[in-house]
Amino acid sequence: MNYKLIHDEKELQKFIDFLPELNPNEGYFMILIARKKWFPESGIPSARKLKRETVGTKDKIIQIIRQWEVAEGTYQNSGTPIDQRNLGVYIGFNPKNQYSACFELINQCLANIRSNKQNINIKSLANDVIQGSNGTKNFIDIDVDIKEGEDYLEIVKFIKSIISKENLTFIKTNGGFHCLVRLNNLGNDWYNQIKAHTFKSELNIMSNDLIPIVGCNQGKFIPQFLNA
Repeated sequence: MNYKLIHDEKELQKFIDFLPELNPNEGYFMILIARKKWFPESGIPSARKLKRETVGTKDKIIQIIRQWEVAEGTYQNSGTPIDQRNLGVYIGFNPKNQYSACFELINQCLANIRSNKQNINIKSLANDVIQGSNGTKNFIDIDVDIKEGEDYLEIVKFIKSIISKENLTFIKTNGGFHCLVRLNNLGNDWYNQIKAHTFKSELNIMSNDLIPIVGCNQGKFIPQFLNA
């Protein structure tokens, strides 16, 4: 038996089609993580990075996720196999700029050489640099973490009362939802209006971060587009 990371390939393909095309020297950053909170009985640390990859074309996204669907037990923490229910597949919703990452990686390598750092992991260093090298900014993400039993649809309604629905894409996730806001033709005062909300739930506005991939594993949940 292998880990199953893709649960709804049709929805996954819709998500890939939704993502903007990449400009030259850009890539989408993907990561497979394990989180304790999704299945606490596993006893793993709070979060672990298992795999990281940057794709230069959208048509490679499914291929990479398939490559991560290895035999169960391959992913381990201190010799203990990591459970399927701890795994999540994420992507940076805005592209990364691999051209600027080249310069930063050179600087990081030179700094390590000058300091005579031992046990350098160049692949891990490159992934860190790429993850922080932001490219075209297509979206802002409103990351909503539902608290105290609040109705997430009321928060969706609140967001839609401020921002035109043509600029909004909602993705239901484990414990809440993400709202990707297209930045083209966006009004000026939406940010302050969102931040002035009176919900107990958290509405965090992120410019460059990771979101769970639609149709793929997120703990015991499968993220889906939300037609609200």
